[in-house]
Amino acid sequence: MSTCELQGRVLYMHSGGGFGVFGMGVLFEEMDAEQHSAIESWLRELAKQSKRELAKNSPAQLKG
Repeated sequence: MSTCELQGRVLYMHSGGGFGVFGMGVLFEEMDAEQHSAIESWLRELAKQSKRELAKNSPAQLKG
């Protein structure tokens, strides 16, 4: 597990509107190479998890 503290501004927020899709856009201020690497690693892992979740809920899986 890794952590990093960064200054940033929230540019937008999406509350989901009852559909379970939510998030926010953040503009980070300055970050060093280690912080950048930690953020990229975290986002890659989230993308993998998201793909696995989509595959579990695909129409082909639901017919099965």
